Amino acid sequence: MACTDKSELWDQANIAKNKWIKSRAIKESGLIDDANAFKSTFEVATGKEFIEGADITVRDMKLFNAEIVKLEKDLKSAGSLSVKFLRYFMPGFAKMRSHPVTREFYYDIVKGNEMRANISGEMLGNYNNMVKSIKEAMVGLDSKAVIKELNQLEKNYVKSVKNQDQVGVQRDIMHLMTFLRNEGTVFEDFRNRVEMGDKKGNAYLLKKYENQGKQGYINSLNNAASEWSSIQTRAQGHLKQAIKNLSETIDLKYGKASNTARRLKEEYAKVVDNLDNAEGGYIPHYVLDIFGQSVELPEMVSTAKNPVELDKIMGDYLSRVEEINTNLINRLKAKSDKDVEYFSRNPMMYAHKYIEQVGGFNNNAYVSHKYTKGLKKLSEAILRDPTSDVAQAAQTYVDLLNSMHDKATHRNLMEGESDKRNIVRILTSLQFVSKLGFSTRGAVRNSTQRLLNVMYWDWKTRRTAFKRYREDVDYKNGLDDQLAKKGLLFGDIATVTDGAVTNNDLIAAGVNIDNGIITFKEQNQVLEWLANKTGKVAEYSSTFTKWAENWNRQSTFKIAYNQRLAQLERSTKYANRGEDPGALKAMQEVAGTYASKITNLLHFDYSKMGKSDVLSSDAGAVLGQFQHYAISFADLQYQMVKDTKRAFKAEGIKAMAGPEIARFYRMAMVYGLTELASAVMNIDFTSYINNDTWSRFAELLRFLGGDKDAFYGKGIVGAVGIVPASDAIEIHNLGAAAGYWNMIADPDSTAGYLAGMREYKKIDDTEFLKEVAGMTSIELDRILRRSVGPFLGPLLGMDQWYPNKSIGLGGLVRAEFGAYPGKTAVAGMKTRDMQKAFQKSIGKEPTQNFSEMSQQERARAALASLDRLQT
Repeated sequence: MACTDKSELWDQANIAKNKWIKSRAIKESGLIDDANAFKSTFEVATGKEFIEGADITVRDMKLFNAEIVKLEKDLKSAGSLSVKFLRYFMPGFAKMRSHPVTREFYYDIVKGNEMRANISGEMLGNYNNMVKSIKEAMVGLDSKAVIKELNQLEKNYVKSVKNQDQVGVQRDIMHLMTFLRNEGTVFEDFRNRVEMGDKKGNAYLLKKYENQGKQGYINSLNNAASEWSSIQTRAQGHLKQAIKNLSETIDLKYGKASNTARRLKEEYAKVVDNLDNAEGGYIPHYVLDIFGQSVELPEMVSTAKNPVELDKIMGDYLSRVEEINTNLINRLKAKSDKDVEYFSRNPMMYAHKYIEQVGGFNNNAYVSHKYTKGLKKLSEAILRDPTSDVAQAAQTYVDLLNSMHDKATHRNLMEGESDKRNIVRILTSLQFVSKLGFSTRGAVRNSTQRLLNVMYWDWKTRRTAFKRYREDVDYKNGLDDQLAKKGLLFGDIATVTDGAVTNNDLIAAGVNIDNGIITFKEQNQVLEWLANKTGKVAEYSSTFTKWAENWNRQSTFKIAYNQRLAQLERSTKYANRGEDPGALKAMQEVAGTYASKITNLLHFDYSKMGKSDVLSSDAGAVLGQFQHYAISFADLQYQMVKDTKRAFKAEGIKAMAGPEIARFYRMAMVYGLTELASAVMNIDFTSYINNDTWSRFAELLRFLGGDKDAFYGKGIVGAVGIVPASDAIEIHNLGAAAGYWNMIADPDSTAGYLAGMREYKKIDDTEFLKEVAGMTSIELDRILRRSVGPFLGPLLGMDQWYPNKSIGLGGLVRAEFGAYPGKTAVAGMKTRDMQKAFQKSIGKEPTQNFSEMSQQERARAALASLDRLQT
């Protein structure tokens, strides 16, 4: 039988090879010799790495053959992706996965974001230690007051320079120098210590404070300088890699034959040499000019209308880079003699900005390099025959590539945040705090997303992964290292708050770069202050949500990592991993990358790139803040359907026994058992565990059928999920009940029904204020009015607020977690009615509680409920 399997595997492999090589669409797309495209298509079809000796089966090859057929179709027609209106609502990956080039670019962006998070995280650790040491050196001084005074003196000086106020410049620099000779001397000492290097800098401090008993002060500055040196070393490595990417991008865009391009690359090489050969250390702003100039190049080039104009732009840019290099040499080698660098005195502010700029510059260079390679591949497909169906489809994929590139890089431009962006941050932060902030119930609901692991993998796969993680220390360390590198543990609070807080970008408050010169922002301080404060509140309030999301993602990562690593361990490529640490690291990296993909598949990518265009816009971020999950979950099920369809094309009826169908079976079991538990326990567990897509569809059917309770009675706004509008409608309904105004539409009319008008019982002013105040924080309202308040109030003698007797500990838990009866999400049945029916079917009085049943009676109730679900 084994020989037969090998023969059939060989046959199926040859079929796949011939399909790929002989495909007209694949050839016209320039993918025949593209190993990455071939391997990624195989991985899409099988979930496995295309590698020798790694469990590749006959079934895998059949699936691969079916995927090649689908790929040919996608290369010749972009389908719904060619309709701009439709793709405006598609999540990022849903738009990019159909073509190998766009799919690879999406993963490159994800990898770039991971690298940026790691770059920033590493250097921020050093930065925090540096700041701590500098403050320790300021013993006896009010460090906050001293830093604040320095900031203000620098702002005054920069403002005078900008306004060309020569008298003001002389006055302000005199104030700065006086400050630095007295209470601000620590900043001057730190600058000299950094620039002179370890030996000379330490000797300088020892001589300056000889016999003054300041060894502790010197040690603190040495520690601070050491932390900055780590930042500087790391940053130089990232800068050199970024410049390498930039140079390769220039080759791809302008050709190696261009003299201007060649000279530009030579200038970039000089930048690297200058950084490598710098004497001692340097203060951050000495190299900040590089960034502001380089990110302007793509935009400048895009304005060129012909080769002559392009060469002129490149020439102008070249002269600017040459100027940067000249200034860089002077700054790095003769900076101590220059009297114009007055604005480098606060190391904390500029180090923070420097870290931001290094991360952004490196990410821009990396993403632009990958984008240029992808664009070249797609453009070649168009130019081969612009009238062909492949060329027409390629144009759509070019549009997608351009859109994703803009979205990925514009967020990294070195610009201050606008009024509009600050307003968006404020509103999304407030919305998050209102709906999910500090919420235990919300965290529990989020944690149930871990059940997707149960649906996606069988019990043996899950058990094996967790068992190995517990028992194999080396394996655990490798997995944890990859998990940290992939940035999946929600250190980026924006992911948790669904956009309420700025993404990985760091904000050096009030600091801008204008033509390579540090400037201070004087406007929008109130909005920025509010944005930062509300963002902090959202961050603190996301503690429970962050825990739940990290718990979900860790578990999924562990399973997927083990699945891929186990496959790689059986391959011949990594057979020498025991003797070669490099091979082991490479294998772990491949497994980590795959685990990252699956984690984002099941728990979704909440970055700007992962969201649909409509939700990543400023208006969409506010109006549809909590809708990305719904769209992504629907897309996940769509992918599962596509996987099943491919399996049937590959295997026919045999696919019924495959893992694709098993996923739907396990999904049905999870939701079915949840309905069962809801019925038997008389608690609506489907409010925690439900199929969001089906629940919304069922609610839509009820809404169209005239059920006023559908979508919580919020009408079309509730159906779409526009939170601010939904809140506004609720306030309107409450105000009408309080007699403040009349309904804008009759609740019984079609217009009133669609708009979510509801007629409540009459309420007084106090009740109105309570209800509206409760909307500002659902969790706080629940604690005060339903759980902790009613539990403790009567016990503390607060009978005037809580006239009823204490609800007891059970009532507290029930109220806090919403463990109430209700209508189930899938079957739409009322749990009270279902429990009565089940109890009656086993001969018990309908009032009997589940807890009073015997074990045998509970089993009979469970069987009865299963029978009911099936019929």
